[in-house]
Amino acid sequence: MTRIEQLLEHLADAFAGSPPEVPGMGIEVTEVRMDLPVEAKIVRGGEVEMSLPRGMLATGFGWPHGRLRFLLVSEDAR
Repeated sequence: MTRIEQLLEHLADAFAGSPPEVPGMGIEVTEVRMDLPVEAKIVRGGEVEMSLPRGMLATGFGWPHGRLRFLLVSEDAR
């Protein structure tokens, strides 16, 4: 598990890369909405730690996954 701000930074970095420049072709991502299942816990000091689920098998013995919903918007799109 990692601190929530580090998880968000890691996910945002996945979209920060620039696509290769090819004349006449291209794509620009200006907005990304995510709605992800997460395993979360509050640790000593009140910090929230999260990780993506280790597996997608839902059983009656595990805690239900929480949800992390957020929106990333390009500064250029504002």
